Amino acid sequence: MSNLKIDPNIVPNLDISARSKYEKNLQPIFPNHKEESKALYDFVNPNDPEDRLEIKKQVAAQWFDPSKFHNLSESDKKINVIFLKHEKGKIKKIFSIQLGDMFDIFCSDPKIGWSLEYVKHYADGKEKFPELKTQTKVSVNMNTFYKKYEKQVVTLY
Repeated sequence: MSNLKIDPNIVPNLDISARSKYEKNLQPIFPNHKEESKALYDFVNPNDPEDRLEIKKQVAAQWFDPSKFHNLSESDKKINVIFLKHEKGKIKKIFSIQLGDMFDIFCSDPKIGWSLEYVKHYADGKEKFPELKTQTKVSVNMNTFYKKYEKQVVTLY
């Protein structure tokens, strides 16, 4: 886990209500990272290219592309997934979990129901049809999720 530091004075002034491209508004929260939109992450630390962040803004359920989880490298498993829980664009909480831990939870929690075969199925489809858009809704009460997996989840704000 990287040593992410959130300035609590900046967070209340940010607006993430936009449906897309809201990442640009987040630069003040992550001053050591630069925006670099890739398949598995949105920000990278230029001084440490292994320090990468994937941003997920969230009100209720979250959507994921299962094909992205196929054959994660050890380095990819260390990407920090940052969940921005918000109400009407105002950030209320910020949580972080490593991508590998999150994937392990998705495959072991019966309420989520993922498996290695499930992810491979989506990856195979994406390989055959590269333009295919796949999004799977993960419908769990995220407040409960954060409490249930508190050893893997870090509260940043």
